[in-house]
Amino acid sequence: MIRWSTLVAEPESGAIDYVRVRSLVSVLLASLAGIATVWVVFMARDVNETLVGIMVTACVLPLTGGKIADGLASRKAAAVSAKVQAGALPGRRASDAVPAVEP
Repeated sequence: MIRWSTLVAEPESGAIDYVRVRSLVSVLLASLAGIATVWVVFMARDVNETLVGIMVTACVLPLTGGKIADGLASRKAAAVSAKVQAGALPGRRASDAVPAVEP
């Protein structure tokens, strides 16, 4: 049985995962552009290189944009992780949550 909700949500918690949403949207937009490309090629009998270039760009652009968005998100997450590891963001380490016991 396929659980379609896992396309956009975490299976355990059911919370929406925006990385999955971005990936799904980019694949759906690229698929839609592919269908439009086939439709335009069959409908327009005068196919030239400009039309082919536009339709190929329409197919590739959503996937490229999705990968760029994933890259930017991972760079931001890496920057936050580096700050946490350096101790620059207080209150995020386990040692910050537990008061130190003086001997």
